[in-house]
Amino acid sequence: MDFSTMVSSKSFELTAEAMGTEIVTLYVGPKRKAFTIHKKLLCDRSDYFNAAFNNLFQEGATNEMYLPEDDPETITDLVNYIYQNRLPAFRNKMYFPDLLAAILFVPRLYRLFFLAEKICFNELANKTMDYLQDICLKYGNIPCEHHIERIYGSTHAKSMLRLFVVLIWVRSSLMGDYDWNFSLCTRLDLLEKFPNLSIQYASLSMKTLGNEIVVILVGPEQKPFTVHKKLLSDRCEFFSKIFNEDFKEASNGKMVLSEDDPIAFECLISSIYQNISTPFPNRELPISKDFSEAQQACRQFSKKVWYPSFVLAHKYCMHDLENNLMDEIRFHHMQCTILPDIDDVEYIYQNTADTGKLRQYCIASLAFKLHSGMTTQEIKAYSVLADKLGKDFVFDMLNIHHKYGSHIYQGRDPWAPRLVATGGGWNVGSISYNACFFHTHISGKGNDRTLLCDPRTSQSSWGI
Repeated sequence: MDFSTMVSSKSFELTAEAMGTEIVTLYVGPKRKAFTIHKKLLCDRSDYFNAAFNNLFQEGATNEMYLPEDDPETITDLVNYIYQNRLPAFRNKMYFPDLLAAILFVPRLYRLFFLAEKICFNELANKTMDYLQDICLKYGNIPCEHHIERIYGSTHAKSMLRLFVVLIWVRSSLMGDYDWNFSLCTRLDLLEKFPNLSIQYASLSMKTLGNEIVVILVGPEQKPFTVHKKLLSDRCEFFSKIFNEDFKEASNGKMVLSEDDPIAFECLISSIYQNISTPFPNRELPISKDFSEAQQACRQFSKKVWYPSFVLAHKYCMHDLENNLMDEIRFHHMQCTILPDIDDVEYIYQNTADTGKLRQYCIASLAFKLHSGMTTQEIKAYSVLADKLGKDFVFDMLNIHHKYGSHIYQGRDPWAPRLVATGGGWNVGSISYNACFFHTHISGKGNDRTLLCDPRTSQSSWGI
């Protein structure tokens, strides 16, 4: 049984402005385990740390803080929430009875609540409180005397956690072994089930973050990004070589990427810290009653964010980010019933290699348009494009149209089976998921190869 993380409806947006350029170090526990965190991100989310690092305290001068009484695991949970807006996941991996698994997991949430209350992080305290209610009320978890003693010794007199455990005990006394799904035991917004999100978050711990920081200056104006060196190196082989071998960047911890797009680089950073499948989810497409306005908004967002982000991911061989972006692009394009236009195709062909799946998506889009019928003006425009892009474009176009032709069509659901039309003796089979056709399945070479997704589900499948 696997219950995914409880997260807010919107992932936290990691931009250069949100992260800032300064770094602070928290030394946690008796052994002083070091956690390096972006100062602005930490201070903006906690009044406690804001007061410590931005006023006339010793911590503000040294950018260091000692937390000898706190638990490194709890600070790890805090760091994950600060960067990813998520709480620790409840996963019953040991095949224990659900109640036993919940009993073993809940103390971790108690400790996180203690910390949130201590550092005046009300948002985290409230979400942890909701999560505790969901688990305790779902599985009939009643705090034992030891936990109640710990709760009363670690919280203030008006703490909501104290009130909650008292209510749990009172209800248990009144109801005995009665059904815990009874309405008295459900909070107002109790979830019927824990959300099972497709997002697989990378765990941000002291080990995965490391203590070294690098600065990357992006774009013509050299917009600064401060990033954890180990996390960046582990996620991207290009940066691993730059910052860990005999290059000047390895010695000074600084790199200039003047030709890269800062908005696209923010997407890359979000992928590294959050592993999100949706870049910039807080920048939602405007909801409009006029469908043409929604189409235009989606088209502009593609040009400004998704396409440049894919180009950057392709440049640095971050294939997992490429796959996530392909899913996002295709999903929104289908919802708005749009396809890449001529300018998009030209930009993508000029900035990606022949292995780029966004190229294949463009070619499939054009093949669909060609089969559906083009005006004389459109045909002339694509002829001009063929002259610009050369034989690679012409070969790709002829190849896809010859192989799949009328079987390419525009569907509504990019992950639905049998999305590609069947007929004429050609059947892709019920297990075909055409979204996977636009994925890169293998990352790396030789013994370092990594399977990113199962290529068997995309055999003989094409579609847009």
